[in-house]
Order: sequence, then structure tokens, then C-alpha cells
Amino acid sequence: MIHLLSAYLVDQQCIPAQKKMSEKSDEITAIPMLLEMLDLKGAVVSIDAMGCQKEIAEKIIERAFLVYRKTADNYYSTTEINGSRVEKRECMIMNDLPHLSGEYRWRGLKQIVKIETQSYLKSEGRTRNETRYYITSCQVSAQRCLQLSRKH
Repeated sequence: MIHLLSAYLVDQQCIPAQKKMSEKSDEITAIPMLLEMLDLKGAVVSIDAMGCQKEIAEKIIERAFLVYRKTADNYYSTTEINGSRVEKRECMIMNDLPHLSGEYRWRGLKQIVKIETQSYLKSEGRTRNETRYYITSCQVSAQRCLQLSRKH
């Protein structure tokens, strides 16, 4: 079986680069090589959880949202009906990161993002909750983060 790691351009709907891996577990080492193949100037890059080292990401998430304070600038919420589902999404952005230092801070880290999704499935009469975290070197609004996460 061939394992390929692909870069995908959402707006252009194309794959500009791929990296062949010997096994799925090679993804952690292949991601930096694939990124080297791409011109990322001005790009927004999103990587699945495999792209983060678990222990460090857990430490950042654990510490970051302990001091989160909701404001008009760092929070955005949407509710939409999508077929037989009612979906509410909340995006919270942490811009103030001085409490993260040393080993818990990525170079260029500008924001930590938390997105909570609540989906009410009408046909099943049940609600599903999901929480996702992102780290980013971008400085974007909560509304833009929510849009980007939907495209990922």
C-alpha cells in the first residue's frame, strides 16, 4: 500500500505537492519535508492533529484557556440549519499569551483557537458536542478562524 501526504489548496481545489511515505506513522517526519516544497508566503496552513506533538499541545491547551476572557474581539458564534441538523459553532481566540513561555510556546505562535460545535440531530432527537483546538501564527478574527476551520 502506498501512503501519500498531500498539500491541498482549498480555494483552487488542487494538490500542489505530495510526499510519499513508507508507512502512515512517517507523517510526522514527512510534514516538514512537504512544507519545504511549498511557497507558503501569505498562506493559511491547517494540519490535522498528527501535525502537533500531543504532549506539548495538551500543555498549551490546558494552560491557555484558564485565563480566557470573552470579548467582542475574540469571540464569534453562528447557528445554522444544515439539512436535518441545527448546528451552533462558537469560536474563542486567545491572543494574550504571556503565560505561555519556554517549552510550551511555538516559534511564531500568535493565537490559540478553541471551537465548540453543538449539533442537534432532529432525526435522532439527540445532541452531539465537539471541541477542537488550533494553534496559529496568523492574527485573524474569531469569525475568520471559524470560516477557515470549516474549509479544513
